[in-house]
Amino acid sequence: MSPIRRKLFLQILAVILFIISALWLANTFMLEPYYMKTKKDQLIKARNSINSFGVSDYQEKVDFLVDMGNELNAMILIFNGSGDPIYTTHLIPQEPGGFVPGIDTRRIPPSRKPLETVYSEKIDSGTEIELAIDRMGEQRFLSLKSRLDNGFTLHMSIPVSSIESSVSVVNGFLLVVGLVSSALALVIALIISRRFTGSILHMNRITRKMKDLDFSEKCEIKSKDEFGQLAGSIDDLSESLDATLKELSQKNEALKKEIEHKKAVEEMRKQFITNVSHELKTPLSLIQGYAEGLELNIASSDEKRNFYCGVIKEETAKMGRLVKDLLDLSMMETGNLTLYKSEFCVDELIKRVTGKFEKVFLKNGIEPKYAEGERTVVYADSFRTEQILTNYLNNAVYHVDERKEIFVRKEIQENSVIVRVFNSGRNIPEEESEKIWTSFYRTDSARTREEERYGIGLSIVKAICDLDGKSCGFVNLPDGVEFFFELEKAKTSD
Repeated sequence: MSPIRRKLFLQILAVILFIISALWLANTFMLEPYYMKTKKDQLIKARNSINSFGVSDYQEKVDFLVDMGNELNAMILIFNGSGDPIYTTHLIPQEPGGFVPGIDTRRIPPSRKPLETVYSEKIDSGTEIELAIDRMGEQRFLSLKSRLDNGFTLHMSIPVSSIESSVSVVNGFLLVVGLVSSALALVIALIISRRFTGSILHMNRITRKMKDLDFSEKCEIKSKDEFGQLAGSIDDLSESLDATLKELSQKNEALKKEIEHKKAVEEMRKQFITNVSHELKTPLSLIQGYAEGLELNIASSDEKRNFYCGVIKEETAKMGRLVKDLLDLSMMETGNLTLYKSEFCVDELIKRVTGKFEKVFLKNGIEPKYAEGERTVVYADSFRTEQILTNYLNNAVYHVDERKEIFVRKEIQENSVIVRVFNSGRNIPEEESEKIWTSFYRTDSARTREEERYGIGLSIVKAICDLDGKSCGFVNLPDGVEFFFELEKAKTSD
């Protein structure tokens, strides 16, 4: 049995036992005083009624006196001023208005007092009540003696039984009733406690689960009383807490991702500064060295001076291209770059860009392939599209293997055109799939100036596609890697 159920059960049982004990105490100590007070009140009330009679009214009030005596089981004696009895409950006239026959003196208590007075109480100056006991018959009498206003004297006597025997009987009855009531109380209290505490225990179990952040169970108490209202409030609180915790969890996850992103951005910023410093340090050193050589006339011949100037111009051009790419990338990532979109034939653009790489392809022994297919018109920024394709081809030339395969193709979909650039070579490791789109990141750790590769080409590609709201990426194939980017298909064709 649960503590609350046991407590309620014991409380109900205690109330029943308290009531039975209170009845027993009241019967033992209060019944007799109450009984005696009631009898005294009856005597006083009867005396007040008789006191209203005149001297000549007794013959007419015989029936009233008889009824009063029978009702109270009282002996009534009335004496005139001379001490002569004028009425007794033991004499009844033969006919109305007749004379009062002689009084049977055997019915009148003798002048001596065979009764032993237990206590006496004076009601007023002319009235006295006493309790007497007949030791011979063990009978008790409650007597009233009063001088009436008409000068007559009234004696009234009521036999009172001993209340002690009644108290004993009632107490025995209460004992039996108490035992039976206690047995019934055990059953009733158990039933009531189970029904009453069932809802409380159910709600307590659910709130304990809520404490452990388990909101799966509901109260489902349909009563319309306070228990039903409390159950409804608990269910509402459970749903509210569940929703709030889920929202907090989502915000917490978002905050974690934001913090991780900020850390990554900070690392990228540091790496970016390091990379830019590295890329600019060498050309600046070369420019400074050759400029000092020219200033000190180290180059004595025109040939050397032209060589020095050529190096300075070449390094300056490299720095210019790097700075331009960095500015473009910054403007794209901050959204400050505007795309100038128009309709153009993507096939012509691919032919033009691959044509620019003709010397590079010949130098590296590459024979590019292009599956032209049907003429396709797209709606995009042609300059930025050429920039994307150029970076993809640069990347393909650098990573192509000994098979020397580079293949450009387009894939026409319902509302878009996917341009794909394939090169044979090793696959990109999965751990580098996100890093390759980061500025200055290169899959090889070595940096050679002859390659003129700064590692921002793919960063520019992703920035342009993000700005245009189009997708880009790569796919590892069994014999190489294929990069792709998406263009919007024009609604009208040329």
